[in-house]
Amino acid sequence: MAKKIVVARLQVVKGKEKEYLSLVTPLIEATKSECGNLVYKLYQDIQNSSEFIAYEEYVNEEAFNKHCSTEFFQSFAKDVQILLAKEIDIQIF
Repeated sequence: MAKKIVVARLQVVKGKEKEYLSLVTPLIEATKSECGNLVYKLYQDIQNSSEFIAYEEYVNEEAFNKHCSTEFFQSFAKDVQILLAKEIDIQIF
């Protein structure tokens, strides 16, 4: 099976950047420990600190789907909603 790449662009409410980072950091660490995760990088725009890009690579679609079903991902997906300025733009390759 082919590798799965995910690029998520998101914008948090201005002033909530630190709260977002506190929420996403445990998700990143947990995801990196998954056997199917190859890469998880979070980038913060240097000109607009409320914009972030998450870049993720998984060994295959099954590993990505397993990640999406984990309790920590489901919890993050629910808890992050209040911090978002707009809907997350997710592209999957």
